Amino acid sequence: MKKTVAFRFALAMFLGCALASCTREEPKPVAPQPATRSQPAGVPAAPAAKSYYCPMHADVVSDKPGACPTCGMPLAERK
Repeated sequence: MKKTVAFRFALAMFLGCALASCTREEPKPVAPQPATRSQPAGVPAAPAAKSYYCPMHADVVSDKPGACPTCGMPLAERK
């Protein structure tokens, strides 16, 4: 009697897990990124724009060197 109850319980658990795993959605494929064009031969690449930031105040960003308006420290070049 105890073996029958244990067998039915194990069977119910197995079937429950098997059915639960069948209802999961498959992950959707990610769309491929468009290819980037390379620079044609003989054409120089445009220089990257420099930006400057305050080491103490990361929200202070400038396109020119200078001093931080909050604390007066010189702005550091972002590499």
